[in-house]
Amino acid sequence: MLPITAAEMASIQSDLAVAVCNLVCTVQRKTKTPDGLGSSSEMWSTISPNGFMAGMSQPTEQLLMNYGYRIESLNSWLVKLPYGVLMANNTPIQAQDRFIIGGYTLETHVALDPRSYPGLEIWLAAVLKP
Repeated sequence: MLPITAAEMASIQSDLAVAVCNLVCTVQRKTKTPDGLGSSSEMWSTISPNGFMAGMSQPTEQLLMNYGYRIESLNSWLVKLPYGVLMANNTPIQAQDRFIIGGYTLETHVALDPRSYPGLEIWLAAVLKP
């Protein structure tokens, strides 16, 4: 069997994003701003483009067992994003960034790497308590 071409992979990734990413998502990153008094304050800045879309699903029990040391008993979700999308300043999403999706604010914990061809970028994220 021949490997798939880059064009075929891009088509698969695009089709998956359209099928799965059906929720508006805002991605935020903590930034430090100097306050002029020798210290800094932390703020959350939006780094995602307008209209950025994501999908959400419940993680499997096995996945929760594998990453229990990271998320403990937090309410967790798999957040699925279009593969390879960069945020502001051409940076990828990182651990401890935030997703705001459908009234939930989630903190990113672990990027789940695919074992074969990457179709979507998938993050294990936990809902933050209000």
